[in-house]
Amino acid sequence: MPGVPQAQVTLHPGLEPVLREVGEVPPGPFVPARFQVEALEAVRRGDVLVSAPTGSGKTWIAERAIAELLEREGTAWYTTPLKALSNQKFLRFQALFGEARVGLLTGERRIRPRAPVVVATTEILRNALYDGALHVDLAVLDEAHYLGDPERGMAWEEIVLLAPPLTHLLLLSATMPNVDVLADWLGRVRGRRPAVVSETERPVPLRLVLMDARGHLLPQDLAGRVRGGERRPGWLLTLMRELDAASLLPAILFFPSRRECDEAVRELTGVRGPGEEARREAFTRWAQRFPYLAGHRFRTALVRGGVAPHHAGHLTAWRLVVEELLDRGLVRAVAATTTLASGLDVPARTVVLTTLARQSPEGRVDLSATEFHQMTGRAGRRGRDRVGVVVLPASTRAEALMGLALAGAEVEPVRSAFRPGYTQVLNLLRRRTLEQALDEVGRSLAAYEAERFGWSGGGLSGRQRRRLRLPRGAVARAFEHARDPLTQTFLLRAALLQTLGYLDEAARLTEEGLWAAELRHPRVLVLAEVVRRDGVPAQPPRLAGMAAALGSERPPRAGGERVRLGGLASLVRRLARLEAEFGLEPDPVEEEFRQEWDRRRRRALASPAERRAAAAEAWAGGAEWVPLVQALDVEEGDLQRIILQAAEALLQLEGLPHEHVRQTARVARRALLRPPVI
Repeated sequence: MPGVPQAQVTLHPGLEPVLREVGEVPPGPFVPARFQVEALEAVRRGDVLVSAPTGSGKTWIAERAIAELLEREGTAWYTTPLKALSNQKFLRFQALFGEARVGLLTGERRIRPRAPVVVATTEILRNALYDGALHVDLAVLDEAHYLGDPERGMAWEEIVLLAPPLTHLLLLSATMPNVDVLADWLGRVRGRRPAVVSETERPVPLRLVLMDARGHLLPQDLAGRVRGGERRPGWLLTLMRELDAASLLPAILFFPSRRECDEAVRELTGVRGPGEEARREAFTRWAQRFPYLAGHRFRTALVRGGVAPHHAGHLTAWRLVVEELLDRGLVRAVAATTTLASGLDVPARTVVLTTLARQSPEGRVDLSATEFHQMTGRAGRRGRDRVGVVVLPASTRAEALMGLALAGAEVEPVRSAFRPGYTQVLNLLRRRTLEQALDEVGRSLAAYEAERFGWSGGGLSGRQRRRLRLPRGAVARAFEHARDPLTQTFLLRAALLQTLGYLDEAARLTEEGLWAAELRHPRVLVLAEVVRRDGVPAQPPRLAGMAAALGSERPPRAGGERVRLGGLASLVRRLARLEAEFGLEPDPVEEEFRQEWDRRRRRALASPAERRAAAAEAWAGGAEWVPLVQALDVEEGDLQRIILQAAEALLQLEGLPHEHVRQTARVARRALLRPPVI
């Protein structure tokens, strides 16, 4: 490879059968696959559920359907689970359909919200449907397997439940083994069964090879004879030389941590690859749009060598430029985290798994079959590669055999994560009686699964039934003896809201309940109580800090010592105690207001909430980006998301009927949304 001493590269002869298949597809016109044509025809008639492997071209279906709608002056929403993916699709759709016809809604940003095509995060579409005024011809739910996500899956279900009958739903997902169960449920709640379009074959076949502890490529049939050992120094350079010699670049290298991604790119910085001028030209255009990129610490590695890290620790602008250059074939290697596999919506010829584990709050855990296939699905570029290659780690015999077992394993079925929350209770009761609201809960996928597989849990305790001040009559008597956990949770949350004054004795929204229903935030109850108790700071930077305190992003490692959140912390603890009294699982946000211990430096840290608040307050107060990042000991991507989450909460406050709250929130949000955050 240019730029480093070149040793003679000798590939294992057993790789020859795989390497013979590697190469470019002859150029020719694009021909849609059978499943793409079938799905496009079906979405013209009604709802469609598409289940196909990662990288098979599901987005093409949505793009063609949207193009046809625009010809008829129709409207469409395209939703994704991640803001990064929404930004990516926004840029692509602008290029396809014209800038004026595409809008973006991601919680903290509103760009042309009345455009005929709107790209949004899934929760934004759910919120728009709550308002009851959205009429759209087509709603696309990308990554529909997020239905099973414990934290966010409810939004996908609620869209299905709330979407008007005339809206055609197009659900796109990687392969789901229980697709028929989902289709049956959709048919029940939508009044017509969706067309199910399944594809099991990848348009670009995958081939598996192994990588030993020294970075050498081996054929998969040697898995049972791999010699164990720790990774040897220089293994990454050896791997890159062999990938280059075997014509297996560009490659995505998955690492379990951000630090390992960045270290890998630093190790490869001295490598220079072809295409430098084209990369320099492309990077210069991005730097003109986002000036901060000009001084990025990995600029040299990207421009000269075509290698770059891609993970949540980097700013959105950096990830976008890496994705564009990878898509154009100008990047030779991207080092990405395993947890960001779904956020990297660009394939490469080869995917390298450096480990079969990922980071979790509990430490490193083994990859699931779904996570494994999500990553390996990025191998092979449709219309470019004859095959995609997956390199499995084989430092030990056990690791090699585990990788091959995962490759042949079925992905896990999608199970509902539906659990009624305060936002849902308020918004359902805003337009429905209690009986009707509970009927709506009974239409959820969770209820459908429970009907098929049986409920778990008993009825409400006597104490929980004295707290339910419900409308009198047969309905109330039936609810008292409710045994299913969904109904129980809904009723208990309604009872708590009733106690606080957001619902009246008949379970109708009070005046305060009506404006609280406008707050579609994970901490809606805390935000509503802050407003109701006149706890909104008058200074915009302090309000920005309070909004950030209620976020969920990874906090900075420093700062927060001078922040005072006593009143907010007391409120959070008081609400947690109230939830416990009602038999509800308390909101884990309470933990965010407790001090932590820095084991490395052996000192007490401010609470995560205080550290997030300090970051947003300083940024809203005019701090400069680089000094703030250094002072807080925080990764840029984390700081960006802390600020964006705060801005999202502030945008919620801007919609309230309290003039002083609206004005302060507006000033604070605008102070947060400045480069390089956006």
